Amino acid sequence: IQDAAGQLLSVINDILDISKIQSGKYTLDAREVNVGEILAGSISAFRLMATEAHVDLRFAIAPDLQPIRGDAEKLRQIFTNIISNALKFTPADGTVDVSARRTNNGGVIIAIRDSGVGMTDEEIKIAMTPFGQVDGGRSRWREGAGLGLPIAKALVELHGGSVELRSSKGTGTEVVINLPGRNSVSAVDTNYINSNGSE
Repeated sequence: IQDAAGQLLSVINDILDISKIQSGKYTLDAREVNVGEILAGSISAFRLMATEAHVDLRFAIAPDLQPIRGDAEKLRQIFTNIISNALKFTPADGTVDVSARRTNNGGVIIAIRDSGVGMTDEEIKIAMTPFGQVDGGRSRWREGAGLGLPIAKALVELHGGSVELRSSKGTGTEVVINLPGRNSVSAVDTNYINSNGSE
């Protein structure tokens, strides 16, 4: 009962998030954040899930990542959504690799690559559409409301970044997140609210 209630609450929160994003009323709490630490924490939270699924969860986070301007909680949500998907769609004895490196402008590129079932171009379009679900052939892969990737993409774009999804059937999927440096000029700065509540 507790597990079912937790899953239902997660779905409700996702629906509320996508509704706020689509209405243009979603705001981020802008601070200087350490993306490497946030990413490492997100990976650590999935250690047990990966072990139980017999999936090798590996990571390589460059030590020279610079702080960026962003919302730590929302960045964690982005990484959680994508890593969770990668694990769900990767069969036993597969791998999920997470890497992060610095860009020339002080930004960060995060790549999350799995050796799972992969998707066709048409299935990628479905997966990136709110409430769109790709049938992976096993019930555990179909959990959720089909909002993880669309929400992650929207949150990355609110940070002034971009998401690229590369996949092919039978060989796995790679999600590449590009986040701008803290000094990069971005049109989304007006979406940020700083720690004292002022714009």
